[in-house]
Amino acid sequence: MDSLRLGMLLPGGRPVGDGINHAQRAPVLTRQGEVMAIVKELPLYELITEILCALLGRDFNLPIPEPLLVIDPAQQLLVAGSVDVGYPSLHQPVLAAHLPLIAALLQGWPALVRSACFDEWIANPDRHGGNLLFDGQGFWLIDHGLALRVDPATVTVNHLMTTAIAARTDELARQRLKREVTQIYASYTDDLLLAAEQIIATADILNAAIPLNQGLHFLRRRWLALNSMTALRIRTTQGDLDYGH
Repeated sequence: MDSLRLGMLLPGGRPVGDGINHAQRAPVLTRQGEVMAIVKELPLYELITEILCALLGRDFNLPIPEPLLVIDPAQQLLVAGSVDVGYPSLHQPVLAAHLPLIAALLQGWPALVRSACFDEWIANPDRHGGNLLFDGQGFWLIDHGLALRVDPATVTVNHLMTTAIAARTDELARQRLKREVTQIYASYTDDLLLAAEQIIATADILNAAIPLNQGLHFLRRRWLALNSMTALRIRTTQGDLDYGH
């Protein structure tokens, strides 16, 4: 699992988006050099959630920008950051005019099912077009601060899973999807959570222990409910059969 880079916010940032967290694109100085980043002010629980989810998702080789923990010296507080990958969100006008084509590309995106499963695990209800970046061929996942909020057994909105299911129009395809989803969930292990916990603890984030423990507890409980959620989401007329690949 990646380590968590620490950085210092430098002058010269410019506002981006229209969210309530005062996001800005700004230079950040790290030990490895200066990088352009998207930084935003978040309550502590959201900050920990953002970092935890990014670390876990990247460990599954999902296209998630590298998270950064950034010190804002002007306000003397920690802010969440991520390396700016430079791609527009689906809310940008240049892409909004081509949404039918982009929707078709999303249905055929190789990482769609893995990304949908990840959103299911973290209970992310916020995967709208503003939280999907398009690089011309595939998509990047951003903004996970609203995850880990509900009761772990709650079936939440999952836009990517809905898209994946809609692309499977026959019984055989849905059975295969159900099997694929189940196999992905089986790869979620406690070792991953322990590794993420160690990385965040090593960063020595002030007062992080309680929200971090809450997030880890949520993910462990949520994991137990994932297969039941799959049966509810992916409706098939037959029992689960081993169709192979």
